[in-house]
Amino acid sequence: MKKLLSVILCLTMLVSFSSVMASASDELIINVANDLHYALESEKANFPTIDENNPYVHVSSSGQLYYESKAVISAFLDSAAKDESTVVLLPGDLTDDGTKAEHQNLTAILKAFEASTGKKIFVVPGNHDVMKTTSAEFMAYYADFGYSEAIAKDTLSASYVAELSDEYRLLAIDSTVPAEGKCGIDSARAQWIRQQAEKAKAEGKKMIAMLHHNLLNHFIFIDIINSGSVVDKTLGLCDIFAENGVKYTFTGHTHEHDIASYNGENGEVIYDAVTSSLSSYPCQYRKVTFSDSVKIETKRVEKVDTALVPRNMSAEAFELMSADFVEYSKKCVFLGVEKNINNSFLTPARLKALLKINASTEPELCALFDKVTPKLKDAMNMPLYTKDEIQAGMSIESIIKPYGVNLPESKYQDVMEVALTVYESHVAGDENFRAYSNEVVLASKGIGGMLMYALSDVTAEEYAMALGFVCKLLDVDLSADLLILAGDQIKRFEGIELVVSTAILPLILKVTVDDAPADCDVTLPGYAQLIEPDEAEKTFWDKVQEFFIKIFSFFMSLFAFTF
Repeated sequence: MKKLLSVILCLTMLVSFSSVMASASDELIINVANDLHYALESEKANFPTIDENNPYVHVSSSGQLYYESKAVISAFLDSAAKDESTVVLLPGDLTDDGTKAEHQNLTAILKAFEASTGKKIFVVPGNHDVMKTTSAEFMAYYADFGYSEAIAKDTLSASYVAELSDEYRLLAIDSTVPAEGKCGIDSARAQWIRQQAEKAKAEGKKMIAMLHHNLLNHFIFIDIINSGSVVDKTLGLCDIFAENGVKYTFTGHTHEHDIASYNGENGEVIYDAVTSSLSSYPCQYRKVTFSDSVKIETKRVEKVDTALVPRNMSAEAFELMSADFVEYSKKCVFLGVEKNINNSFLTPARLKALLKINASTEPELCALFDKVTPKLKDAMNMPLYTKDEIQAGMSIESIIKPYGVNLPESKYQDVMEVALTVYESHVAGDENFRAYSNEVVLASKGIGGMLMYALSDVTAEEYAMALGFVCKLLDVDLSADLLILAGDQIKRFEGIELVVSTAILPLILKVTVDDAPADCDVTLPGYAQLIEPDEAEKTFWDKVQEFFIKIFSFFMSLFAFTF
């Protein structure tokens, strides 16, 4: 009898193992690349002439690698061709200007990839793609990259649904407004999304979503820096996804590298993975493996074919690009963003526009910004340390030292360099500058010194107005009496220290320390069973397994004392 039970036990275990193997998730491996910003040299008429005295004169104000984009995209596709993936997702801003020539040239590159590899590319438009192209034209250009295979299309946008495998389904969402940069998902588009998500759930499909604009907020200042980049929360798209098992969404637009999560009312967790721009430092993309869990890996383009890059740049820049492409792209974004901050961001008109200061209703505040912004710009580029007597009074160190505040020693030259280092880390993902790090200490003390310098010549009333505006902007409540007191010349630095410690430092830490989950390489939960199969849907193996389990349970109870 024991031998019989042993045979039954072995059969039960064998059938159970076979059943588990049969029901395990099919593996799907995809690559995701965002914001390619493919550009044509012939359409970038402002490419500067070679200037050996300014080797990086060609760098754009965003640090975007427009002239190198073809080489970067080709390098990415070469890598995707060689790995185990079967699908490539491109969530928008495929082109930089959205011209006919850009779309036609890029689609030729993508078609060649599909033809040589047998792998499938799926796209959705980004705001740059429909600046000079209509949605209908976009769908015609990219008919072979999702639209011709669509099993459902939204009649009001360039959204569609397509099968990725027998188990996984793609929800490709057009989040654009033609000729505008803001997110264009409205109630009608949200309703279509709900219908497709519910249909996938009812059919037992595991749905993956992609759209250009962010589903979740990934950066605390995004509403100021890039207004309209996140889906309107009132549309309830996160809850639609959570309720219907749309567990993973891939987005772009903000050129960040971050993964954020959202918890639904019933405990469902969904993830929004935004990927930094492929054609900007650090030229990253994601490789994602869907099985019982979801493994997300970050890859980089580390070398490009320089034959695909225009040669009308300096020898110094071209040599660095050839020898160390990662360092070249990093230098470009550093120089470009620095140029943008100095020439555009730190101007009275741009700051007032970003902060939505109305000249007609807030004339005094406007006048104050006109007065202090130039000095704020000077302070941003002011040396951190006093190296000689000439710099006395013209460094951050000399401004704050009389108040008993000292700067830690570091490699950094100015506050701008600290800010750009933190920015570079943010776009690369997994940023981790802790409260005690030089970067955070220098940023907080540097901002204090910058404010002290910029506000050195204002009246007590203007000083209180400035600190009050900062507190309101950062949603910190400081009493009016305290702000007025801080306007006194003797108490001014104390007022700034109070604002920095209670409001600015906590916000700095939100930017410099990443929240879970990890941004670059992480394994997250897979898709749970979406529907419970009824008796009629049970497979042959399900029934055989149940039969042997019942028999085994019977004999186990019958001979319990024997064992």
